[in-house]
Amino acid sequence: MASAACDSKDSTFLKYTAEQAARYSEFRGAYPRKLYETLFAAHLAHGGQLGRLLDVGCGTGKVTVELAHWFNHATGIDASPEMIRAARAAGGKTGAGNEIEYEVRPAEEVDLQQEEGLRQVRLPVDVLTSAMAVSLCPPWAWFSL
Repeated sequence: MASAACDSKDSTFLKYTAEQAARYSEFRGAYPRKLYETLFAAHLAHGGQLGRLLDVGCGTGKVTVELAHWFNHATGIDASPEMIRAARAAGGKTGAGNEIEYEVRPAEEVDLQQEEGLRQVRLPVDVLTSAMAVSLCPPWAWFSL
C-alpha cells in the first residue's frame, strides 16, 4: 500500500461540496486526444493490453470518460464522496459498452498486489492513470503503490 505521505484524510479532499464538484467539472479541461493516442500506441507496442483501466484521483470522471472508450472495463476512484457522486451522475461507458464504475476510495487504499477485499477495483489493471491527482502528492508516495 502507499505511504501515508499522500494523506487522504486532508480535509481538502474530503470536504468538497456538491457545488464545488460541479464547478470543478465545469472548468476541468480535457487533454489533447493526440496525447492519449501516443500513450496507448506505446503501451500496445510493448505488449500492453486494454482490458481494464484504473483512474486514481478521478475527480468528477472527465478523464476517466475520455480514456474509457479504449478499454473493456474502467474504474475511477477518488477520496471525495462529492466528486464521485458527480462522476456517477455523469456516467460513461467503455469501448465494450460497460458502465464505468466509480468508487470512493483513496489511492493509498488500493493494493495492486492484492486481489481480495476490493469492491469495484478489480485486478489486474492494464493501465493505471492519475491526471491531476499526481500533482497533489509528494513524488515518493507513488513509489509504494
